[in-house]
Amino acid sequence: MKTDISIAEEGTYNMYSNQQTQEDDDNFGTQGRRIKQKKEFEQKVSKTYHGSKALELYLQSYQLILWKQCHTLVHSIGLPPELEIVVKDLWSLQLRRIGIGNEESDLHSSQETSQPDTSDCENHEGRERLSRSKAIPKLIDSLGHCYLGMLLLRLPISLGDLHRWAYREDVPYFRAVRHVPAEMREKLPARYLAALDSQTRQKVSFFPEIALMALLVVVVKIYHPFDSIDRHPRTLSDPGVLAVNWDHWCKVQQEYEFRETAGDTLGHGNEVKVTEADSFKLSGHQIDEYLDWFEKSFIDEERARKHPRGYPDQLLDMFPTGRPGMSTNTRVSPAVQHQDDEEALQRKLKAVQGSLKVRGVTSDSDDATKDGDTVNRIGSFYKRYRKVEELSPAAKAFHEAAAKSVAIKLPSLLVAVQQIEHKLLSWRRKRLKADEESDRNEAASLIDM
Repeated sequence: MKTDISIAEEGTYNMYSNQQTQEDDDNFGTQGRRIKQKKEFEQKVSKTYHGSKALELYLQSYQLILWKQCHTLVHSIGLPPELEIVVKDLWSLQLRRIGIGNEESDLHSSQETSQPDTSDCENHEGRERLSRSKAIPKLIDSLGHCYLGMLLLRLPISLGDLHRWAYREDVPYFRAVRHVPAEMREKLPARYLAALDSQTRQKVSFFPEIALMALLVVVVKIYHPFDSIDRHPRTLSDPGVLAVNWDHWCKVQQEYEFRETAGDTLGHGNEVKVTEADSFKLSGHQIDEYLDWFEKSFIDEERARKHPRGYPDQLLDMFPTGRPGMSTNTRVSPAVQHQDDEEALQRKLKAVQGSLKVRGVTSDSDDATKDGDTVNRIGSFYKRYRKVEELSPAAKAFHEAAAKSVAIKLPSLLVAVQQIEHKLLSWRRKRLKADEESDRNEAASLIDM
């Protein structure tokens, strides 16, 4: 038997054998003898890439998703075109960290070393491989590239805005792997396919926006606490002269949050939050919306037709995807959605501002009441929350809205607020200590006189 090895188009090896033929005369007179038939076999060619070729294909797929995100941000949401240039430069720096596009690193890797000590070389190569593996980006890093580009261009875009666009699928992120062509997905290993899927894990990060939001929460707790204790400012110019009606605020906030579901719709971005228990409460129209979203996000009809797994087309046609009358583009454009959000926000602000009440002003000379009790000033009885369970309904609603605006979870915001409170208390102790020392020095100087 003659065996040959050839290289397939995908760069993998294909082993096959050519069966040696014999003439009928060679088998003459072999009756009664058992002849072992030589069967022709062919080894299956693996379509999945491995090693450096798989990494290169993964980076190309990641780059395609990153380009689609930038293209959407510029042409659909309306950000300046310079964002694509900045993100492209950031992506080039990322590739250099991985070792692609760096001529110097390629040159050093191709040169032979003259040092006799191989252990140092092995350690260096091991550290270099570890550094490269850490530099390989995940899907969440694509939004990081876009956000860094916005910061470098000084655009007034917050983490909450970017999170909302990704959550509503205005920017490709959820199940972003479906934006990669099927020919490329078939050749990617499973671990790279998983890296291009949505990341649901969330780590506590203390960006400047989160620190500012935590500081804002502290200020609100000082001037507009969530309890029912009466507090009085000293003058009408005091920042705490107006009191927030938190019951009315919660009602307005709830109407603002569920404004998209008022017309018997799920609302953009709410499909991913639907649970099994919610399915019993959905209307017929909402179920159609959810199934349309599920079909678009998870079902690859082209792949099902290409790999039917033995099912004939006649059977697949009995269970068609889609539904009669379903529009191919039922989503509102990001520009129109942004305009609707701004109008809803303005209505919310007017409703909240219209419910503000003026607190009674009490000067310093009236600190003591007729009963001899002291007047509660703005900032007194400050409440510190360490756990979510400690929050009152109004406090929880406010903290949830604050956490959502900076794209973090409620427990993460509480941690950030606790850190700000700890820093403020440390600063206050140092300030009091410095004032006491200054008073002692001043008193000592007067005695010496």
